[in-house]
Amino acid sequence: MKATSRTLNLQMAGILLLALSGLACLRPTIGEGSFFRPLSSNELLPEGSRKEDVWYKGSDGTRLHALFLRVPRAKGTVLNFGGNEEYLALSGATFHALASQGLDVFWVEYRGYGQSEGKPAIATFTEDARAAFDALASQAGVDRKRILVRGMSLGSFAAVDVAASRPVAGLILDSAGSNVDEFLSLQVPWYAKPFFHPRIAPALRALDNAKRITQVHVPTIILVGERDRETPPLMAEGLLKASGSEKKRLEKIPGVGHGNLYETDAYGLTFKRFLDEALP
Repeated sequence: MKATSRTLNLQMAGILLLALSGLACLRPTIGEGSFFRPLSSNELLPEGSRKEDVWYKGSDGTRLHALFLRVPRAKGTVLNFGGNEEYLALSGATFHALASQGLDVFWVEYRGYGQSEGKPAIATFTEDARAAFDALASQAGVDRKRILVRGMSLGSFAAVDVAASRPVAGLILDSAGSNVDEFLSLQVPWYAKPFFHPRIAPALRALDNAKRITQVHVPTIILVGERDRETPPLMAEGLLKASGSEKKRLEKIPGVGHGNLYETDAYGLTFKRFLDEALP
Protein backbone atom coordinates (compact mmCIF):
# COMPACT_ATOMS: atom_id res chain seq x y z
CA MET A 1 0.00 0.00 0.00
CA LYS A 2 2.84 2.37 0.88
CA ALA A 3 4.58 1.65 -2.43
CA THR A 4 1.38 2.28 -4.36
CA SER A 5 0.79 5.58 -2.49
CA ARG A 6 4.37 6.66 -3.17
CA THR A 7 3.94 5.83 -6.87
CA LEU A 8 0.74 7.89 -7.09
CA ASN A 9 2.43 10.83 -5.38
CA LEU A 10 5.31 10.67 -7.85
CA GLN A 11 2.87 10.58 -10.76
CA MET A 12 0.93 13.60 -9.44
CA ALA A 13 4.16 15.51 -8.91
CA GLY A 14 5.15 14.77 -12.49
CA ILE A 15 1.84 16.00 -13.85
CA LEU A 16 2.09 19.19 -11.76
CA LEU A 17 5.66 19.77 -12.97
CA LEU A 18 4.58 19.41 -16.59
CA ALA A 19 1.68 21.81 -16.05
CA LEU A 20 3.89 24.42 -14.43
CA SER A 21 6.50 24.11 -17.18
CA GLY A 22 3.73 24.68 -19.75
CA LEU A 23 2.53 27.80 -17.98
CA ALA A 24 6.06 29.11 -17.84
CA CYS A 25 6.19 29.00 -21.63
CA LEU A 26 2.95 31.03 -21.96
CA ARG A 27 4.43 34.21 -20.42
CA PRO A 28 1.10 36.13 -20.18
CA THR A 29 1.20 39.93 -20.11
CA ILE A 30 -0.42 41.57 -17.10
CA GLY A 31 -0.70 45.31 -17.67
CA GLU A 32 -2.65 48.28 -16.37
CA GLY A 33 -5.60 47.24 -18.51
CA SER A 34 -6.11 44.28 -16.20
CA PHE A 35 -7.02 46.68 -13.40
CA PHE A 36 -8.81 49.58 -15.13
CA ARG A 37 -11.97 48.70 -17.01
CA PRO A 38 -13.82 51.94 -17.78
CA LEU A 39 -17.14 51.82 -19.62
CA SER A 40 -17.94 54.85 -21.72
CA SER A 41 -21.58 55.90 -21.61
CA ASN A 42 -21.46 55.86 -25.41
CA GLU A 43 -20.91 52.08 -25.32
CA LEU A 44 -24.37 51.73 -23.83
CA LEU A 45 -26.03 53.63 -26.66
CA PRO A 46 -27.09 52.48 -30.13
CA GLU A 47 -24.54 52.93 -32.89
CA GLY A 48 -25.00 56.18 -34.76
CA SER A 49 -26.79 57.98 -31.91
CA ARG A 50 -25.84 61.54 -30.99
CA LYS A 51 -26.32 63.75 -27.94
CA GLU A 52 -27.41 67.36 -27.78
CA ASP A 53 -27.57 69.72 -24.82
CA VAL A 54 -30.86 71.62 -24.69
CA TRP A 55 -31.33 74.71 -22.55
CA TYR A 56 -34.70 76.20 -21.75
CA LYS A 57 -36.30 78.37 -19.09
CA GLY A 58 -38.65 77.53 -16.26
CA SER A 59 -41.73 79.65 -15.59
CA ASP A 60 -39.68 81.99 -13.39
CA GLY A 61 -36.82 82.29 -15.88
CA THR A 62 -34.53 79.72 -14.23
CA ARG A 63 -32.13 78.17 -16.72
CA LEU A 64 -32.82 74.43 -17.06
CA HIS A 65 -31.02 71.65 -18.88
CA ALA A 66 -31.95 68.47 -20.70
CA LEU A 67 -29.87 65.98 -22.66
CA PHE A 68 -31.42 65.01 -25.98
CA LEU A 69 -30.31 61.67 -27.35
CA ARG A 70 -31.21 61.08 -30.98
CA VAL A 71 -31.05 57.60 -32.43
CA PRO A 72 -31.12 56.56 -36.09
CA ARG A 73 -34.60 55.98 -37.55
CA ALA A 74 -36.39 56.74 -34.27
CA LYS A 75 -40.06 55.76 -34.13
CA GLY A 76 -40.79 58.55 -31.65
CA THR A 77 -39.43 60.50 -28.68
CA VAL A 78 -39.78 59.86 -24.96
CA LEU A 79 -39.75 62.79 -22.54
CA ASN A 80 -38.16 61.30 -19.45
CA PHE A 81 -38.58 62.35 -15.84
CA GLY A 82 -36.39 60.30 -13.51
CA GLY A 83 -36.49 59.46 -9.82
CA ASN A 84 -35.17 61.70 -7.07
CA GLU A 85 -31.81 59.88 -7.14
CA GLU A 86 -31.74 59.04 -10.84
CA TYR A 87 -28.96 61.37 -11.95
CA LEU A 88 -28.16 61.95 -15.59
CA ALA A 89 -24.46 61.16 -15.15
CA LEU A 90 -25.30 57.71 -13.74
CA SER A 91 -28.16 56.80 -16.06
CA GLY A 92 -26.43 55.22 -19.04
CA ALA A 93 -28.26 51.93 -18.51
CA THR A 94 -31.67 53.62 -18.49
CA PHE A 95 -30.74 55.59 -21.60
CA HIS A 96 -29.85 52.32 -23.27
CA ALA A 97 -33.09 50.64 -22.21
CA LEU A 98 -35.14 53.46 -23.74
CA ALA A 99 -33.01 54.10 -26.83
CA SER A 100 -32.83 50.39 -27.64
CA GLN A 101 -36.60 50.53 -28.14
CA GLY A 102 -35.97 52.85 -31.10
CA LEU A 103 -36.78 56.06 -29.25
CA ASP A 104 -35.11 59.42 -29.06
CA VAL A 105 -34.70 60.30 -25.37
CA PHE A 106 -35.16 63.78 -23.91
CA TRP A 107 -33.78 63.45 -20.38
CA VAL A 108 -34.80 66.27 -18.06
CA GLU A 109 -32.56 67.47 -15.24
CA TYR A 110 -34.70 68.94 -12.48
CA ARG A 111 -33.74 72.36 -11.22
CA GLY A 112 -30.81 72.00 -8.85
CA TYR A 113 -29.81 68.71 -10.55
CA GLY A 114 -26.80 68.42 -12.84
CA GLN A 115 -26.46 71.48 -15.03
CA SER A 116 -29.89 72.91 -14.26
CA GLU A 117 -29.83 76.01 -12.11
CA GLY A 118 -32.06 76.88 -9.17
CA LYS A 119 -33.30 74.90 -6.21
CA PRO A 120 -35.79 72.00 -6.32
CA ALA A 121 -39.26 72.97 -5.14
CA ILE A 122 -42.73 71.49 -5.39
CA ALA A 123 -44.13 74.86 -6.39
CA THR A 124 -42.24 74.85 -9.69
CA PHE A 125 -42.01 71.10 -10.26
CA THR A 126 -44.96 70.57 -12.60
CA GLU A 127 -44.54 73.95 -14.27
CA ASP A 128 -40.97 73.01 -15.15
CA ALA A 129 -42.23 69.69 -16.51
CA ARG A 130 -44.58 71.47 -18.90
CA ALA A 131 -41.75 73.80 -19.93
CA ALA A 132 -39.66 70.70 -20.71
CA PHE A 133 -42.38 69.37 -23.01
CA ASP A 134 -42.63 72.72 -24.79
CA ALA A 135 -38.84 72.80 -25.21
CA LEU A 136 -38.85 69.29 -26.67
CA ALA A 137 -41.75 70.01 -29.02
CA SER A 138 -39.86 73.00 -30.42
CA GLN A 139 -36.76 70.98 -31.37
CA ALA A 140 -36.05 70.53 -35.05
CA GLY A 141 -37.11 67.18 -36.47
CA VAL A 142 -39.37 66.22 -33.57
CA ASP A 143 -42.78 64.84 -34.55
CA ARG A 144 -45.09 66.35 -31.93
CA LYS A 145 -47.65 63.63 -32.52
CA ARG A 146 -45.16 60.94 -31.48
CA ILE A 147 -44.00 62.21 -28.09
CA LEU A 148 -44.38 59.83 -25.16
CA VAL A 149 -43.84 60.87 -21.57
CA ARG A 150 -42.26 58.58 -18.95
CA GLY A 151 -42.03 59.13 -15.22
CA MET A 152 -40.12 57.00 -12.75
CA SER A 153 -41.01 57.29 -9.04
CA LEU A 154 -40.79 61.04 -8.28
CA GLY A 155 -40.86 61.68 -12.02
CA SER A 156 -44.29 60.09 -12.25
CA PHE A 157 -45.84 63.27 -10.81
CA ALA A 158 -44.26 65.33 -13.59
CA ALA A 159 -45.22 62.79 -16.26
CA VAL A 160 -48.87 62.54 -15.22
CA ASP A 161 -49.20 66.33 -15.16
CA VAL A 162 -47.70 66.64 -18.65
CA ALA A 163 -49.96 63.87 -19.97
CA ALA A 164 -52.97 65.72 -18.54
CA SER A 165 -51.97 69.14 -19.87
CA ARG A 166 -50.07 68.56 -23.10
CA PRO A 167 -50.80 66.57 -26.31
CA VAL A 168 -48.69 63.45 -25.77
CA ALA A 169 -49.08 60.12 -27.58
CA GLY A 170 -48.87 58.00 -24.46
CA LEU A 171 -47.95 57.82 -20.77
CA ILE A 172 -45.46 55.40 -19.19
CA LEU A 173 -45.39 55.17 -15.40
CA ASP A 174 -42.56 53.24 -13.79
CA SER A 175 -42.67 52.62 -10.01
CA ALA A 176 -45.16 55.47 -9.71
CA GLY A 177 -46.50 57.08 -6.56
CA SER A 178 -50.05 58.27 -5.91
CA ASN A 179 -50.05 60.84 -3.10
CA VAL A 180 -48.42 61.42 0.25
CA ASP A 181 -51.42 60.23 2.28
CA GLU A 182 -51.60 56.85 0.57
CA PHE A 183 -47.84 56.51 0.76
CA LEU A 184 -47.88 56.98 4.53
CA SER A 185 -50.90 54.72 4.90
CA LEU A 186 -49.09 51.87 3.15
CA GLN A 187 -45.75 52.45 4.85
CA VAL A 188 -46.87 52.84 8.47
CA PRO A 189 -47.90 49.59 10.24
CA TRP A 190 -51.50 49.48 11.45
CA TYR A 191 -50.42 49.25 15.08
CA ALA A 192 -48.42 52.48 14.80
CA LYS A 193 -51.06 54.57 13.00
CA PRO A 194 -52.88 55.70 16.18
CA PHE A 195 -49.62 57.25 17.39
CA PHE A 196 -48.36 58.59 14.05
CA HIS A 197 -49.48 62.14 13.30
CA PRO A 198 -46.98 63.75 10.88
CA ARG A 199 -47.15 67.40 9.85
CA ILE A 200 -47.25 67.29 6.06
CA ALA A 201 -46.24 70.34 4.05
CA PRO A 202 -49.23 71.69 2.07
CA ALA A 203 -47.12 71.71 -1.11
CA LEU A 204 -46.67 67.93 -0.87
CA ARG A 205 -50.42 67.39 -0.77
CA ALA A 206 -50.66 69.26 -4.06
CA LEU A 207 -48.82 66.40 -5.76
CA ASP A 208 -51.63 63.92 -6.25
CA ASN A 209 -51.33 61.45 -9.11
CA ALA A 210 -54.50 59.64 -8.06
CA LYS A 211 -56.44 62.85 -8.72
CA ARG A 212 -54.51 64.20 -11.71
CA ILE A 213 -54.49 60.92 -13.66
CA THR A 214 -58.28 61.11 -13.97
CA GLN A 215 -57.60 63.82 -16.56
CA VAL A 216 -55.29 61.60 -18.63
CA HIS A 217 -56.97 60.15 -21.73
CA VAL A 218 -54.03 58.82 -23.76
CA PRO A 219 -52.78 55.21 -23.85
CA THR A 220 -51.22 54.46 -20.49
CA ILE A 221 -49.07 51.70 -19.09
CA ILE A 222 -48.22 51.40 -15.41
CA LEU A 223 -45.27 49.18 -14.49
CA VAL A 224 -44.41 48.12 -10.97
CA GLY A 225 -42.13 45.54 -9.38
CA GLU A 226 -43.92 42.81 -7.47
CA ARG A 227 -41.44 43.37 -4.62
CA ASP A 228 -41.68 47.17 -4.62
CA ARG A 229 -42.10 48.36 -1.05
CA GLU A 230 -41.81 52.10 -1.71
CA THR A 231 -44.57 52.35 -4.31
CA PRO A 232 -46.16 48.90 -3.98
CA PRO A 233 -48.44 47.20 -6.51
CA LEU A 234 -51.50 48.23 -4.49
CA MET A 235 -50.67 51.87 -5.26
CA ALA A 236 -50.29 51.08 -8.96
CA GLU A 237 -53.65 49.32 -8.95
CA GLY A 238 -55.26 52.47 -7.56
CA LEU A 239 -53.70 54.60 -10.30
CA LEU A 240 -54.93 52.19 -12.96
CA LYS A 241 -58.46 52.39 -11.63
CA ALA A 242 -58.37 56.20 -11.39
CA SER A 243 -56.92 56.77 -14.86
CA GLY A 244 -59.22 58.45 -17.35
CA SER A 245 -57.71 56.55 -20.25
CA GLU A 246 -59.73 53.94 -22.12
CA LYS A 247 -56.49 52.24 -23.17
CA LYS A 248 -54.65 51.44 -19.98
CA ARG A 249 -53.05 48.48 -18.34
CA LEU A 250 -50.95 47.46 -15.38
CA GLU A 251 -47.91 45.20 -15.60
CA LYS A 252 -46.39 43.70 -12.47
CA ILE A 253 -42.78 42.72 -13.09
CA PRO A 254 -41.83 39.60 -11.07
CA GLY A 255 -38.72 39.37 -8.96
CA VAL A 256 -37.83 43.07 -8.72
CA GLY A 257 -38.42 45.98 -6.38
CA HIS A 258 -38.34 49.74 -6.81
CA GLY A 259 -36.58 51.54 -9.62
CA ASN A 260 -34.80 48.70 -11.41
CA LEU A 261 -37.55 47.35 -13.65
CA TYR A 262 -35.67 48.27 -16.84
CA GLU A 263 -33.05 45.62 -16.01
CA THR A 264 -35.48 42.79 -16.71
CA ASP A 265 -36.43 41.13 -19.99
CA ALA A 266 -40.09 41.36 -19.00
CA TYR A 267 -39.84 45.15 -18.85
CA GLY A 268 -38.39 45.37 -22.36
CA LEU A 269 -41.03 43.09 -23.85
CA THR A 270 -43.87 44.93 -22.13
CA PHE A 271 -42.45 48.27 -23.20
CA LYS A 272 -42.25 47.12 -26.81
CA ARG A 273 -45.87 45.97 -26.85
CA PHE A 274 -46.97 49.34 -25.51
CA LEU A 275 -44.97 51.19 -28.19
CA ASP A 276 -46.62 49.13 -30.90
CA GLU A 277 -49.98 50.34 -29.59
CA ALA A 278 -49.13 53.97 -28.80
CA LEU A 279 -46.92 54.60 -31.86
CA PRO A 280 -48.33 52.40 -34.63
